[in-house]
Amino acid sequence: MRAFAVAVLAGVLMAGLSLGQGVADESDREVESSADAWSEKSSGSPIVVKLVIREEQDGKQVVLQRPRIMAAGGRPAVVQFGNMLLELVAVAEPETSLSPTQARLRKSAKPEVDSPSSDVPIHVSLSIKETEEGQIRTRSRFQLRTLSGETSTVKTGGLEVQVTAELVPTDPEVVEFQELQAAERAELRIYRILQKRISAPYDQTPLKEAVKDLAARCGVNFVIDPSALEEEGLTPVAKVTAPESSVRVCTLLDQLLAPLLLDYVVIDEVIKITSRRRAQGELVAKIYPVADLLSPAEATAASDAVAALPPIIREGSPDELCEQITTQVAPESWDTVGGPGGMRYFKGAKSLVVRQTPDVHDEIAQLLGKLRAERLKVDSDSRRHVE
Repeated sequence: MRAFAVAVLAGVLMAGLSLGQGVADESDREVESSADAWSEKSSGSPIVVKLVIREEQDGKQVVLQRPRIMAAGGRPAVVQFGNMLLELVAVAEPETSLSPTQARLRKSAKPEVDSPSSDVPIHVSLSIKETEEGQIRTRSRFQLRTLSGETSTVKTGGLEVQVTAELVPTDPEVVEFQELQAAERAELRIYRILQKRISAPYDQTPLKEAVKDLAARCGVNFVIDPSALEEEGLTPVAKVTAPESSVRVCTLLDQLLAPLLLDYVVIDEVIKITSRRRAQGELVAKIYPVADLLSPAEATAASDAVAALPPIIREGSPDELCEQITTQVAPESWDTVGGPGGMRYFKGAKSLVVRQTPDVHDEIAQLLGKLRAERLKVDSDSRRHVE
């Protein structure tokens, strides 16, 4: 499921200086971010930062990514697209920085319920970096100061980045999980579209033109990873062909891409055209509800059977479940041992959020299915023993 022809954020954007407008400046040298300065004073208020990254293609603005990021207390976050990295820090301006008049007005207008205030200034520091041959180089730095819930826009070099930062009125873990669910629902919609039938013959059509036509027919955003194509000795104008027949969208994509040794992944709410090698290594976030695995197995006279079960089934421990997954499924691929994959347990939702490659996700699904089968068997045996 993630690279596109992204123009580098370069040059200087001069925006209005009043709150509610993005104030952006950029320098080739490292500069101290206002967000860095405020982070020492901030109370660590959780903030959701929503980005919309667009690129101009054939006179139209095409959405490349819509990442959502949870930030708190100046904690940095990173978004990767293609060979570019976008690093950001977002912090709320503490009330101690307000003038006595501003503080008094805010206090008098504050509602009784605990809700995010739309007049809270938020500082966002953006750094655009480029990776090339294993080296990371800072290309641009921007500083934004806006109000909670309002949108600031950076435009340069055909690329447009919209930034909306909002204070979170509830447990940040809950909000983060909700954002992950929203992203997963959007990607499930794309998977449903991939199963729809379509008749769209292409005869020696440039890849980028075929992708543009498919995007219009399906109502889904497509992006092409130019660096992945370059690794395969291809360009976005490589010719593709597919016969005239009614087939599923996913089958049509296979017909177009397989002869070029290309593949596609669903990631960040888009269909990304990339190489087979990169597609296999793309990290995809998936949610695994595990409430049924986190209640202890029924302890009856069949205690020997229970004792022989894996600890996760016997004790219902999230830590045991995470350990079993990381030790049995691609053990060298997890961030705990220096790998790229990651896993986190959300207590309130009783779910695991796993970021891994598609192949590893398949293995995780198989392992969880096996654990559930073992769990059902021991519970069934226990009930029969009681009866």
